[in-house]
Amino acid sequence: MNYREEFPSLGRMLGATAAFARNLEDGPDRRLAMQAVAGLGGVTGVSGGFLIPVEHASSIWERVDAVGQILRRCTKQPVSTKHGDLNIPAVDERSRADGSRFGGLNLAWLDQGEPFPQSKPSFGLVKFRAKKLGGVINVTDELLGDTVALDAWFTRVTSRELAFDVEDSIVAGSGVGQPLGLLNAPALITVEKDAAQAAGTISFDNLKAMVKRLWPGSFPTACWLMGNDAFAEILSMWETDGSILSTNSEGERTLLDFPIVLTEATSSLGEIGDIILADLAEYVVVECEAGTGILSSIHVRFVADETAFRVAARVDGAPAWTSPVTVKNSAETVSPFVTLEARN
Repeated sequence: MNYREEFPSLGRMLGATAAFARNLEDGPDRRLAMQAVAGLGGVTGVSGGFLIPVEHASSIWERVDAVGQILRRCTKQPVSTKHGDLNIPAVDERSRADGSRFGGLNLAWLDQGEPFPQSKPSFGLVKFRAKKLGGVINVTDELLGDTVALDAWFTRVTSRELAFDVEDSIVAGSGVGQPLGLLNAPALITVEKDAAQAAGTISFDNLKAMVKRLWPGSFPTACWLMGNDAFAEILSMWETDGSILSTNSEGERTLLDFPIVLTEATSSLGEIGDIILADLAEYVVVECEAGTGILSSIHVRFVADETAFRVAARVDGAPAWTSPVTVKNSAETVSPFVTLEARN
């Protein structure tokens, strides 16, 4: 064997990891040993883990972005630091009035010889520290024996579960041990429901109120996030007014010209967050390259003929905005993230 080779597929690496865990070999495959990372007490190998090679980890994350309707719209920020630490400058902007934009920048039209106005923009920081997302995946001996099928299956189920959990946190994450979600973000605007509005309903006036509070710069890239129950409400509205739903040039179904993203991450119908108008380009997802796809075979279930693999990834995310802003010539605040008050 040429020990300078890398694993040709993730399936081959999984097979080598399982063989090492079952003591079928005196030591790990040399290609596997090069991917070993320390675990508790500095132990490597089975007690620690094996870092999935970049090319195989990238294929998983590419599939995550492909299946993730929310993730694909977010701004990605890879980092290579060990802990995924990153501080992104954020403008401390609360008003769009002259002299307040960008936290205090002030330009003016000048006559000849007129002095330049003084200004000093104010900046803050959006801080990121990659959080660990992980779990255990059981693989049958039959699947383990077919590395081609194992590669495809493992990539498919891992990417789908990663996409589900990350997108769920993008919408509703607490920010403690997980990304900060839209519904807990300080920049979120919650518009009031209609007077005497029935529980679990969405009205056309609700939609207009939400669009009114969307930051104008987000109009080209914003979308609706909602679940099936909320979409059923929209369909009922469409039966009355057939103009509110259409299809854009990309083939996406749109509501008032904003694309609709159906997701399980939004709240139950009638609760805050059951429908969200969001510009996800203003949400930053940090992916830690140094900790992507740590893999180890931690135990073998001989009775069930299964091998258990522990998988982890390091991810963080947060809105790039720290607060809503008041638009010029208006008393209303706007934001890239708008939702509707509870109707329950």
